Amino acid sequence: MSQSSTRQGLIYLGLNFLSSVATVFCNKIIFQWYSLPFGALLSTYHFAVTALGLVICVSLGMFEFKKLPWGPLFKVSLVYALSVPFCNLSIRYNSLSFYQISKVTIIPVSILLEYFFYNGKLEVRMLLYIIPITIGAFLTGKTDISTTAMGVFMATSCVLTSALAQQWIKIQQAEFKINSMQMMLYVIPISVVIQAMFIPVFDSNNNFDIFTFPWTTDLLFVLFISGLLAFTVNLTIFLSLRGVSPVLCVDTCLLYT
Repeated sequence: MSQSSTRQGLIYLGLNFLSSVATVFCNKIIFQWYSLPFGALLSTYHFAVTALGLVICVSLGMFEFKKLPWGPLFKVSLVYALSVPFCNLSIRYNSLSFYQISKVTIIPVSILLEYFFYNGKLEVRMLLYIIPITIGAFLTGKTDISTTAMGVFMATSCVLTSALAQQWIKIQQAEFKINSMQMMLYVIPISVVIQAMFIPVFDSNNNFDIFTFPWTTDLLFVLFISGLLAFTVNLTIFLSLRGVSPVLCVDTCLLYT
């Protein structure tokens, strides 16, 4: 991996961090100020906006469409889409402390996947970077830890799908010799369909349905901004994976969980 590629990856990772933090604040406004009860719908909307943005980009000639086999990309799309609802359900069934600790375990799982199955290297500087953040997360979340059998299942599913998604995205990009946007043009639309299938399951226990909820102009504007931020988050994580290790991507994501 060249220094130039690594430098670009770190820049995109920094942009991903900033846009992710902005998305968190924007979504807090949506859920707390406007009391939107549709978490799965919001996630699906974010994926749909990203898919639309990619279609617009390829139509404007910003990148070239490349025909690819659907089979391997469906596998990536499945774990990428499932990681979001599994992590959301982990928050629902576990205490916040247990959720944060479970997210930290994505780091060693990613390291083991990359080392044992994908010819990764255990660099000392990477371990020195990971260890203090991991210990800090455990110390921060050591109190108020509570979970259930369902919570453990959701947390485990969240960890596995998140770690696998990072690895498989990087592998498929290298295998097909495609750029990030070409990869996303296949993965994101499939993820929209998969996410949409979970809406009746995750958003069924609400006092409102989609048609009776008060969709105000202010809320729609904030949703528009949230969609743009989500597009930036999804784009930059794909771009960063071409230049840095998936382990570093996961570790940076933990800074804002």
